[in-house]
Amino acid sequence: MHKVEANEQCIEFKGMGSDTPVYEIGRMGHLTFVDVYTGHIIIFGGQICADIYQTKSQRCLANDILIFDHEANRIVEQVVFNQSVVASRCYQCGFKINESIFVFGGMNNNG
Repeated sequence: MHKVEANEQCIEFKGMGSDTPVYEIGRMGHLTFVDVYTGHIIIFGGQICADIYQTKSQRCLANDILIFDHEANRIVEQVVFNQSVVASRCYQCGFKINESIFVFGGMNNNG
């Protein structure tokens, strides 16, 4: 296990061939927490639920963190990680302690 510093290991979000940001499209198999200090909902990873992002042989998996402000009803931040640091995955488990998120297991496109 290693610690990821978001400001050093992130990549700029790329639209993946669509004008609609990924965070505006549904996802499943993601990890979700409520940050008790801010009240924001934190979403990690998962499978993007849209035909434009799928192929017959692979799922489109996310390796991002979305921070959702439910009172404002909007995403306030998106952090996308480099694949070599945090691999895309869905159906993982995990937990949050203070400012750290621990993620275990899950599936990628190889199973």
